[in-house]
Amino acid sequence: MPDVHDLGGASGFGAIPGIEGDFEYDERWEWTLMAVLRLGVKKGWYRTDAYRHAVERLPNEFYLHNAYFDRMLSGVTRAHIEAGIVTEDEIKAHLEDHVTIPAVKAMGPGHSGPAPTQTVRLQPGDSVRVRSPLPDGHVRAPAYVRGHIGTILHCGRHALAFPGEAGHRMDATSEFTYRVEFDRRSLWSDALDDGAVVVDLSESYLELAELQTQRRV
Repeated sequence: MPDVHDLGGASGFGAIPGIEGDFEYDERWEWTLMAVLRLGVKKGWYRTDAYRHAVERLPNEFYLHNAYFDRMLSGVTRAHIEAGIVTEDEIKAHLEDHVTIPAVKAMGPGHSGPAPTQTVRLQPGDSVRVRSPLPDGHVRAPAYVRGHIGTILHCGRHALAFPGEAGHRMDATSEFTYRVEFDRRSLWSDALDDGAVVVDLSESYLELAELQTQRRV
């Protein structure tokens, strides 16, 4: 089941406000936080997916009502705690009394996809379906494309660590990612106009649409 972070295509949040003079960082501490995150990944304390999964496991209320860098701060903090780099008590010793570290949901078991291949299996123009349902946990496939058919545009340049393993601090298998194009109206029947949505997806999330059709016959 998708977690609270998986909001793509969701309604009820109102219009997205336009912001003039928007910058990637507004305050100095945000720069520092990004540096801490990248340092932890570079040193091998955790993978980026493990940090992302820490953010995904924040309480729903906290996630929806706090700004991006506030969520990032909580995710980076939890990633360091779960990596054993620092303890929660050590961090609390430096916090003011009114500041707390948000609790997170249990990490739970990771999951692997079908055995990946060592060669590019899918080719541009192939019709693929995103697997559904997908396991709980860290899944880098938006809920709005699961079960839908798209077309391969091209294969990613690099084989990446599979998120379902990397996000759970497991030894992650490397596999190819593919850029997949979906017709907007196939995802949302009430779309206001034609268009396409392009999503990068790990190989384990995809199967040839023709093969799935054959299995149903």
